[in-house]
Amino acid sequence: MVEKLLALQERIYTYYNREYPFSLSYSPRISFAKLGEFYELNYFGDGYDEDITLSPDEIEQNDDLDFAFCAVLDFIIAHPNSFVSLNFNGPDAGANGVRNWNFNRLVESGVVLSHVKSFKVGLTNMGDHHVTLIGEYDLEEGVIAKLVAKMPKLKVLQMPSAPDKSFFELDNLKIEELVIQSGLNHQNFVTNLSRSKNMRSLRLLDFTDVFEMAEDTGKTKFTSVMEYMELFKSELFQHTPNFLFKLRDCHLSVSNSSMLKRLANVQLLHIVEVPGRYR
Repeated sequence: MVEKLLALQERIYTYYNREYPFSLSYSPRISFAKLGEFYELNYFGDGYDEDITLSPDEIEQNDDLDFAFCAVLDFIIAHPNSFVSLNFNGPDAGANGVRNWNFNRLVESGVVLSHVKSFKVGLTNMGDHHVTLIGEYDLEEGVIAKLVAKMPKLKVLQMPSAPDKSFFELDNLKIEELVIQSGLNHQNFVTNLSRSKNMRSLRLLDFTDVFEMAEDTGKTKFTSVMEYMELFKSELFQHTPNFLFKLRDCHLSVSNSSMLKRLANVQLLHIVEVPGRYR
């Protein structure tokens, strides 16, 4: 397996450095670590996949820039039982203010990632030019639920987009740590979580509300105080000992967060994060 990963690493390096020297800031690449009998795989690069029916060989022949990401996904699909941790990240680069991750190649495959316990996609940093999203638009269209359904042992999940309601309809989730950014649409994440019955193992929630892309015109739907109140009164918050909730929201007041803390015996860390804007 080490030899196969090294061959993939070299193939990606050779493909992207035919004309330009390797760049730590932008060049696609993989790294990996052996963890017992399994592996952690780290990918850095773009998340484009223009045609999931094309093989990496065909993409390579077409001289397409999405070769590395597609080659990595196909490698995972070909070795579904080899990985315990999968991490995807990339440069602050995109188009029209967003950078997209298209995991449909993996979603549409028939494989089950039977040993994966941690699956992370890089988040949007407060100073980024582009908002990181799962899928092509502000809605991830159930992709996150479909990904998670392929990982029956998943304990740690990090996503730059909020999942839709189908995520909370999955059975027997073992997720203990959940890091969610809402991106451009929270998809009623807090309300859906407060009414869910499938997150009984959850012990840490790190949630970021919707990013403002421009001056607020009143059209952006942010999570309301009432929705947070429902979560704090939910079975999850009322009956889970030592629960840690990291809430990243710039619209709640100090009095709001103090009021929420009195509703449940959870550790609430209210982090005020204000995304930057160009003036």
